[in-house]
Amino acid sequence: MATLIRLLGTLPLSWLHALGAVLGRLAYRFHAKTRVRQDENFALATRTFPEFAKISAATIAAETGKQMLEIPWVWRNSWSIIVPKVQLDAASLATIKAPGATIFLTPHLGCFEAAGHCIGAERAFTVMYRKPRIASLNAVMLAGREKGQVVCVPADVSGVKAMFKALKRGEAIGILPDQTPTAGEGAWVPLFGKPAYTMTLIAALAEKTNARLVIVVPVRLPRGAGFSVTAYEIPKLPPARLSDETAGTRALNAHVEHAIAQNPTQYLWSYNRYKQPGGAPNAP
Repeated sequence: MATLIRLLGTLPLSWLHALGAVLGRLAYRFHAKTRVRQDENFALATRTFPEFAKISAATIAAETGKQMLEIPWVWRNSWSIIVPKVQLDAASLATIKAPGATIFLTPHLGCFEAAGHCIGAERAFTVMYRKPRIASLNAVMLAGREKGQVVCVPADVSGVKAMFKALKRGEAIGILPDQTPTAGEGAWVPLFGKPAYTMTLIAALAEKTNARLVIVVPVRLPRGAGFSVTAYEIPKLPPARLSDETAGTRALNAHVEHAIAQNPTQYLWSYNRYKQPGGAPNAP
């Protein structure tokens, strides 16, 4: 598998997107679990954003396939190859470079793997990761992500401590806000109207370190042209209170919904976002 990833990374991005679109549609047609999960998740979101109804399932499936095959390209190539493919407006660049403790949030939207390179090219950036199920991919993934000033830390207690220390130093960290946490590390709060087990770590870190919260969205451009990256700061989350400990986490999901709504075809709708982590309390 690691060899395949490396080989795919040598292909032009336009080829990978074309191939990914075909494979994405085939997966949607012939893999029932993928099809059902995509349709169910997207139907939920359509209740909140009725304008989504005009988007076809085939379009979403094609974009999902592109997302999967562009990851090897990002991992395989150096920043000098990636940067000409990235469009970053002046306001977004200024937001990324602004000094002080910053938590960058990138949902499973567009080419989220490229977001870290945009940030790591400008400042010290610590990101949390989980080891892939295929052990041989771990070294490939780390080599692909740890470029520039990016440092990867494991998704465990040691990783949380490392991210806390980075924020205390006035540096930046990165988290996928729609990543389902393990049992005991989240709360059931609505996402598109349905309870989703959502990490409470982001709200806690922001409150303890007074860090800025910035959403980064790397949108895929047509015909393999690259990515248009937008970064914007969101308001501070409501602090946790005895009467409402999940206020900040609920507010965070609302911001994630808004980011997804700007480019709904490029969200990973087939991600099992509403799953029940082992040992977690049942959804309300």
